[in-house]
Amino acid sequence: MDHKWNFTFEKPPVNPAAKTLYDFHPHLDEDVHDSLHHTYHAEHDLNYKWDITAPDDDSEVQVNSDPICSSAGCGQYKHPSKPRGYPIDYPVPSFGRDPDIMGAENSLAVAED
Repeated sequence: MDHKWNFTFEKPPVNPAAKTLYDFHPHLDEDVHDSLHHTYHAEHDLNYKWDITAPDDDSEVQVNSDPICSSAGCGQYKHPSKPRGYPIDYPVPSFGRDPDIMGAENSLAVAED
């Protein structure tokens, strides 16, 4: 095939991420610290331990749509429309461009001169 394979036993490059020291216990900011503090005291006062772990099964996870509404929405519970009591889509007269806007557009040319 007239091809020479240039194979060497060079050491592979070092992965720079392998040298990174990750902090798996970072310092918590004030808001998180306060939330944990308040949670601890609420659990103590109410004699209740808040368990936020996910369940092993899907018993507490809703995977189906809400049976009250279809995928199109809850149209059957909308209130009937009432007349607005004021007109809409009426014609609006046009008196041309506002003179203040025309003066502002001209101000750049005046300032540059």
